[in-house]
Amino acid sequence: MLKQWRERYALRGVNGNIFFRFLGYFLGTFAPFSPKVFGGTILGKHLEITRVEKPTNVLDFCQLTKYTTRNSPVVLEKKNIAINPFVILGGVRYLALDDINKSLRCSVLSDNGKGSVIITKGGATVQLTAGQDYIHYQSTKIYLLHGLKFGFRGVLVSYDDYLKVLVPLLAINLITEKTPALKTIVLDPGHGGKDPGAINTRLNISEKVLTLSLAMSLKSKLNEKGYTIILTRDSDRFVELRDRPTKARNMDLFVSLHINSATNSSAQGIEIFTLRRGKFFSGNAFDPWNLIAAYSVLSVLVEATGFTNRGIKMAEFAVLKPLTCPGILVELGFISNDAEARKLTDANSQKKIIQGLVDGIVKYGENLKKMSKGLRPLDFRKESRIP
Repeated sequence: MLKQWRERYALRGVNGNIFFRFLGYFLGTFAPFSPKVFGGTILGKHLEITRVEKPTNVLDFCQLTKYTTRNSPVVLEKKNIAINPFVILGGVRYLALDDINKSLRCSVLSDNGKGSVIITKGGATVQLTAGQDYIHYQSTKIYLLHGLKFGFRGVLVSYDDYLKVLVPLLAINLITEKTPALKTIVLDPGHGGKDPGAINTRLNISEKVLTLSLAMSLKSKLNEKGYTIILTRDSDRFVELRDRPTKARNMDLFVSLHINSATNSSAQGIEIFTLRRGKFFSGNAFDPWNLIAAYSVLSVLVEATGFTNRGIKMAEFAVLKPLTCPGILVELGFISNDAEARKLTDANSQKKIIQGLVDGIVKYGENLKKMSKGLRPLDFRKESRIP
């Protein structure tokens, strides 16, 4: 159990001083969010700080200046102790990007001073722009739980997105959960039987036929790579949504295959969904791995196919909520877009899709191995150790 103690420093002669009033207010607004975090208040003429001997929280990066009046003038001494740096906006806890950079040891590539910042670590770049509800990691758009803000402390990122997005992308070593394995994979061809899914009546194409065809070919290719593959359906039959994730019990990865559709016939591209992060479904236990699986597959898949990268999104899909392993739902293109629908049925295009899925899943497995060695998983260009 961590030893805690209090240090009280007299602030004689400064009662009523505006600076120390502000300092007291500043410290007093910090609500500790774990036993490892410091808090402080102004009590009469004393600054009282609660401290932990060996803080290990991932936000242990702040330096608090100790103010005393033992000597004259006031002595300033920096102490390496952590404080809670939250900014509360609309009931959501936010962190300043400057503080996050210190925590994750990122560097700033550019900052326009108006809410658009690009940070980097180990060759990977993240672009953050205030007012948006997503970031760009490399060239992939990753949607956030809360929009980015801009204030007197610069760009602000919600604490949830810090933990669920930036840490997995840039500092996976801070996650203490055991790294999953990747041996047995469940492939879930969407729809089937009485449920045709999306349909393109002009081309007489249905989602249920495409997903089954792709899943069968993908199974064969992954078997060749040494993976054990289980299908939620291997024929044109209807499977209840609640029964699909049950196939993934004690498995290593769940991949649900779908074809997209939109009222806008020009919509195109591939997108991958993870379970909405930060909820309390069993699938949320794998939030970091869900994101890493999604990025691993999407980045390789769009490169292999040449399809538009529509990013990584979140949803509370029925097949993802009850999972007991990492899981993603892949939308492989738009059946409502005639040009893309033709590609989805073209033999050469299907080969590229299948190979992209295979390579993406293999890449995810390689990333898991990197994590177990303390390596950043998502930087494919540089095998640098996390400091």
